[in-house]
Amino acid sequence: MNVVLAISGASGSIYARRCLELLSGLAHDKTSLLPFPLTVHWVASRNAQAVWQAELGEPMPEAWPNTTRWALDDFSA
Repeated sequence: MNVVLAISGASGSIYARRCLELLSGLAHDKTSLLPFPLTVHWVASRNAQAVWQAELGEPMPEAWPNTTRWALDDFSA
């Protein structure tokens, strides 16, 4: 199963980070109770990166374990 997480510039970066943590763990855990393999993709707007920095006090990571981050201008995603 493919899951896509789109992170916008709205407030709530803590929820986006937690969602990435949980999905990354599920994608990595091959003994998961999920009856299917999980593939996680994500994209973030430019404003999302600024809001992430302001709310969490850290830059948004360029990559997250067990996930694929797509560039905003990559239309092949």
